Amino acid sequence: MYLNFKKILSNIVELTINTKGFVIGSIVQQLLLIISLPIFAIILEPKEIGVFLLFTTQVLVISHLCCFGFTQSIIKQANDINKKDLKSYLSSIYCYSSIITIGIFILLYLTRIITSDFILSKVLMEFYPYTALTFLYVFLEIPFNIFLAKYRSLNDYKRYNIYIVLSTLISIIISIILIHFMNYGVLGRIFGSILTYSVFYLFIIFKKYLTLNFNKNYFIKAFKFGSFLALQWLYLEYYNFYCFKIIEENMEKDFLGVLSIHRSLALQIPLFIVSSIELALVPLYLKFCKTNNKSKFNNLFYTYIVLYGIFCIIYGLLYNLIHSLLFDVNYSKYMWVGIIFILSSFLRSLMFIPLYYQYVKNKTQIVMYAFVISTSLMFFYIFLKLENLSRIDVILIIIMPNILNTIILTIFKKRSENRC
Repeated sequence: MYLNFKKILSNIVELTINTKGFVIGSIVQQLLLIISLPIFAIILEPKEIGVFLLFTTQVLVISHLCCFGFTQSIIKQANDINKKDLKSYLSSIYCYSSIITIGIFILLYLTRIITSDFILSKVLMEFYPYTALTFLYVFLEIPFNIFLAKYRSLNDYKRYNIYIVLSTLISIIISIILIHFMNYGVLGRIFGSILTYSVFYLFIIFKKYLTLNFNKNYFIKAFKFGSFLALQWLYLEYYNFYCFKIIEENMEKDFLGVLSIHRSLALQIPLFIVSSIELALVPLYLKFCKTNNKSKFNNLFYTYIVLYGIFCIIYGLLYNLIHSLLFDVNYSKYMWVGIIFILSSFLRSLMFIPLYYQYVKNKTQIVMYAFVISTSLMFFYIFLKLENLSRIDVILIIIMPNILNTIILTIFKKRSENRC
């Protein structure tokens, strides 16, 4: 057995060609986020950063609850829809998602006394402002996410890059002004994001890129593909929210804020590579599946995994040094948490092929089963350890879902291939 360096080099070149468009916007976005991290660490207290982590996780939970995985539906379906009908398809998804978001907000508001223990932590126990702002955030974000999904599906990386870079830059600038100059605290960070999505919302609606359209056939088409994905991500994101909630209630008071900084730093720099490549790999994978050229894609994917694994090892070795250069002593505790997040990001990347294999087969329910099984096992583990949560337990609840999901999805993929 020997390494075919010529083949590896060829795969690296092809990966570069297919990702060069997405990598520009991704690198600029991640650079902006990394530059902003030390700034927010200075102008916000660790506890406030922990509150923002809980808020953003709650946003993801509500988003999956309201939007039924329509983003993934658009990525999968938009390229196959007649160009003349695409606006009607996207507008139908926008209208139904908006109505569902408003309906669920009203329902949760009326039942807030009963539901607050499930969707809120101790620091977010007031329905207003946090939960109300969560729904406003999700509502305003819908058109933005629809267009990002459209550009991914159509491989329109220029517009995709403009959207993600502008939104990130505007959000950071507004947040810093509200926090530092107007003393809004963590609410300034939240309002910064909401005001940013408001700008894009008004732009998309006034330009009539999306209009009122209630084509139920398009809604059903998107719902059939996306609903299982929505349940899967809803369950997983609620698991993340519950974990952060438990950590906030059982660990040291500043632990969640420090964990949030480590999580951001550990994941943002690897995202230089992984986000841009995976953004390009999705349409590439769908294309190769249509032409039955999966072996070529597998070669590209395994090259990417090896390179990403090497990068994670190097980054893990340098993590302490990079962290010490960017943050003061208030955030220098629990350095091992950052290493665990780097490991977790690599384990997540292994999930790509078995995950998208089920997407291509339109068997999104299989993905949901895998995520529900793995997350239920971890919920059971947390229930057993709840009274005596240790730092080892924190490590396990962070990395185990990715390990279990990869194993379960790979087993399902092998079984499906054996039947064929």
